[in-house]
Amino acid sequence: MDPSLQPRPVDEQLIDLLRKRDGRLTTVVLNDGRQLQVLDIAWGYDWQDTHAHVTTNCSPGAPGMSLDFFFTHEVASVVDDQGSVLYQR
Repeated sequence: MDPSLQPRPVDEQLIDLLRKRDGRLTTVVLNDGRQLQVLDIAWGYDWQDTHAHVTTNCSPGAPGMSLDFFFTHEVASVVDDQGSVLYQR
């Protein structure tokens, strides 16, 4: 696989926001209305993907927090623990 054929990610700003909120409660609202409570993320890109796949609350995780999985193209908004919208698609 030629790395030059891998498209550039289009979601770097969203991943950077979630990464910087590591350890702080953040709500990720998906397009289908689900609201995920997030403390930390692990993410990656499969070959030819422009949007990351994200796993929440796994590194290091926290007792009582669910492990969730989504793609960044599914994110409608990101809200901090005070209710301020940090990101809106």
